[in-house]
Amino acid sequence: DGSFYSAYNIAVAMEWVAANHPEVDALNLSLGSFDLFTALCDNIYTWTQAYSQAVANLRANGTVVTVSAGNDGSGTEMSAPACIEDAMATGAVYDFSGSFSSSTCNDPAAAPDEPACFSNSNVHTDLFAPGSRITSSALGGGLETYSGTSQAAPHVAACALLLRNRNPALGTGQVEQLLVISPTQVTDPTNDLTFPRLDCYHAMLQTSITCEAGPRTLSGPVTYTGMETHRSTTTLATSGAVTIGNGAAITFDAASGITLDYGFRVQAGGRFVGRIGPVDC
Repeated sequence: DGSFYSAYNIAVAMEWVAANHPEVDALNLSLGSFDLFTALCDNIYTWTQAYSQAVANLRANGTVVTVSAGNDGSGTEMSAPACIEDAMATGAVYDFSGSFSSSTCNDPAAAPDEPACFSNSNVHTDLFAPGSRITSSALGGGLETYSGTSQAAPHVAACALLLRNRNPALGTGQVEQLLVISPTQVTDPTNDLTFPRLDCYHAMLQTSITCEAGPRTLSGPVTYTGMETHRSTTTLATSGAVTIGNGAAITFDAASGITLDYGFRVQAGGRFVGRIGPVDC
């Protein structure tokens, strides 16, 4: 019937991913409890504590955890694990114009980028994303169109993957920060709270890429403080005092080799990733 048996089963599955697949960049949970919470729920019950610990372990690996906020039409409550502090709780906006009807609510004038009438949200909701009507692959093949915050949260997870692919040096918190940087804001009429609506294109633009068709040398003295990817179709090298500053996320991509000289430094709080493989400018 679309339900899961136990919150502990979900928490154990999350812990399995954390223990066995630390390379996972994003984990989506399009599910939720029947219990609803007005506040953060990390320490309310033993089963919400299990959720909280699993989310913490995943984030420590670099995994962004996205969760559907629930479909009760509440402006004060969310289900668990959306109410876990470090999960990315996601509400839903319409992605069409027309009338909408469900077991939760009816909206005769649904419009794109308006909060869906079924979507839960409160002060702990992180962002909204398209969740009605979303066409995607169906169990057993083919396509199906559905509405729900369960359709919204995967958009956020997918954007997290794109951001990490663009710049693998991004930390979990940096990805989460980029996900909520959006020029589009939506206001939920059930509570008059305003939230960012996911804009993955805008988020991608916040982490820049420069590329050269040939050997490339980054010369110091220079301290990088932003979120950048530097690419070369052959080799990439540093010369002199090149520093990755606190809070920076810098990725080097080169087709055949990366050379870091004696002046290369990564400060505490800085992140650096070097990748060797095909590069196309």
